[in-house]
Amino acid sequence: VVDAVQKEFDEAIIRVHIPSNGIVDPDGKEAQRQAFACQKMVSKRGIKVELSHHFMTQDGVLDFLASNTINAFLYDYIKVGGISSSTDHAIASQRPFVITKSIMFRHLMNLQPSVAIEDRSIKEIIAGGTAPYQHLLTEWSHDRMVQSYDKIIDNAVQGDQKSAVVITIEPESLFTPNKTQPRGRVQHMKDILTKVIQKSAQVTHRLRNRSPHQVRSFKSHKGKVVFNGILDNNARARYRRAIERLFELAPEMMLGKIPAANVQQAFVLDTVERFAREYQTPKILCVGSYKDTACESLKKLGFAIEEIDPVVNKMDLNDFFSLPTTIKASYDIVFSTSVIEHVPDDEKFISQIVELLSPRGVAVLTCDFQDKYRPGMPLIQGDCRFYSEFDLTNRILPLLVDCALVDAPQWHCPYPDFKLGGFKYTFATLVFRKNDPQVLEYNWESMTQEEQRRFYSENGYLVVPQAIATDHLAQILSDIKTHGLRGTTEDIWKAPSIPPLIENEKILSSLQAIFGNKVQFFKGAYVETAVEKKPKQGEELNTRKALHVDYGIGEAQNDTRNSSTCWVNIGYYLTDMTAEHAPFWVVPRSNTCYYLSPGSDMEELAPNAKMILAKAGDAILFHCTTVHAGSHNYSDKPRQAFFFSYRPNWSKPIGAEPAWPEEFIKSSPSKRRSLLVGVGRTA
Repeated sequence: VVDAVQKEFDEAIIRVHIPSNGIVDPDGKEAQRQAFACQKMVSKRGIKVELSHHFMTQDGVLDFLASNTINAFLYDYIKVGGISSSTDHAIASQRPFVITKSIMFRHLMNLQPSVAIEDRSIKEIIAGGTAPYQHLLTEWSHDRMVQSYDKIIDNAVQGDQKSAVVITIEPESLFTPNKTQPRGRVQHMKDILTKVIQKSAQVTHRLRNRSPHQVRSFKSHKGKVVFNGILDNNARARYRRAIERLFELAPEMMLGKIPAANVQQAFVLDTVERFAREYQTPKILCVGSYKDTACESLKKLGFAIEEIDPVVNKMDLNDFFSLPTTIKASYDIVFSTSVIEHVPDDEKFISQIVELLSPRGVAVLTCDFQDKYRPGMPLIQGDCRFYSEFDLTNRILPLLVDCALVDAPQWHCPYPDFKLGGFKYTFATLVFRKNDPQVLEYNWESMTQEEQRRFYSENGYLVVPQAIATDHLAQILSDIKTHGLRGTTEDIWKAPSIPPLIENEKILSSLQAIFGNKVQFFKGAYVETAVEKKPKQGEELNTRKALHVDYGIGEAQNDTRNSSTCWVNIGYYLTDMTAEHAPFWVVPRSNTCYYLSPGSDMEELAPNAKMILAKAGDAILFHCTTVHAGSHNYSDKPRQAFFFSYRPNWSKPIGAEPAWPEEFIKSSPSKRRSLLVGVGRTA
């Protein structure tokens, strides 16, 4: 590794991590010898070798791998050996990796482009990113594993001899106490097999229905921020640019700060900015603003910040909360940097922040963290406590009434890396959001096809997250500008990135799970919701438009395409929705409200209407008789979306419909053509 890096780079950090081995190297001396040998090989001044030997948890390994530019597995060319699983962690961390053509990695030698150092340089492999193994993330995914496991269990239960399952049980367990009765032995065997099958079903159920707090999402290692985690050296590297911004925005204040602690303010600055984008003019409160560089920087960036601090205005949070002028449930963002550990009654502190948050409001906090701390142990001067993973999980989280963490917590940190006053500890982050009873929340990513079918059938709608890949989305937005699409128009096929949406794999997969394989695409439109002037203070603010259904719309203009008894609209959203950025509203289960007639007033269902805040690239499917509504756009940019319509082949409109132009059909690939033929034509 050292030789390979020095050959290509003049400046680099090589991180060598070799823990001790309990079998052949219990005292870790060999690990240290090998690591020091690596250091001695360095001949270039700009090359540094960082050594570490502590035993990492699985999460620690993933964090370590995810923080590297590239991970290197340059094994010897041994003649025999198993398939090394060490690269599995590198793939899960979604960073580029380089291998040698050792037999250990024969399962990765055919990746294209190659990740072998014999074929390409380290720089070339870094430039190629994760593209060579993206297909493995699908093939080795959780859903595929559950699918394979289900198949094994199904075969065992159904007695499929082609793929039999052998269950080995100790002979003694086949016998009942009365070993002379064969009938007893057979019945006991049946009981054991029944338990095996029941246990397998329970495991499968747990795999399918795991909660976000139980399972780690590896997406966070692909550049996505971990909001509830540890601010250690890895985080300092991730927030390096945010720390630089603190020096740019609050230079004098930063001079008096402890460098290694600045990661807290950097995290707060970055996180508050991220969530503030959801609002045109967010109402923000800072708890503990005195000499807080994050607060100062946010003010320099133009954010209006209300401040609480005994030094600034002789108030702590409890004083502010008790003021008759303080409006509860009104703050979009409340942030507090390293304050809570100094507060004697931290449970009241958290509860008051919860009450101050508006629906969908976000709280951003950091705190001093030492996982081995227990009440009564020595503390750094000024602290009332260190927080631990157990404390945050079992004492603080239950206080978040009607709130939820914005992501799964990753607070495990057995080896803190911050030192002050003779204490070794680190910093943890806590970011949660106030629930909004009007906003629909659901774990769409984990749904299987069968669960999608059942959910759509029962509720009349479905969300398909990230239906449009990031690079495709960027091309679509570019094409919209190039080809001048404006307003509602179906003249959208001239933009080359748009027709492929017709045969979008994720959408077709969901549609075929719902309707079977025979579906047809019959229309598409681009819809741009322009920015509207927000009502003045005191005027009624109603973001939602009128509730309605799409069935039958257009017949007055002799357009009968929407008259089919069963069809579905697909809303492809190209920008992130917020409460002010034209969100989509739906009334779950309204597709079965048969007493409602198209065109009638449907506002009686308003109490049941829910807001869906889709992200750019998400798609929302909804049945033609599902009651829904768009919204006014009070944000600072237009909301862009496409609406594509499909129906099962058996569902025909009441009148003739225009045929697709011959040229459009002929120029379409076969998969798209199969979805177009039959609309206004004979199949």
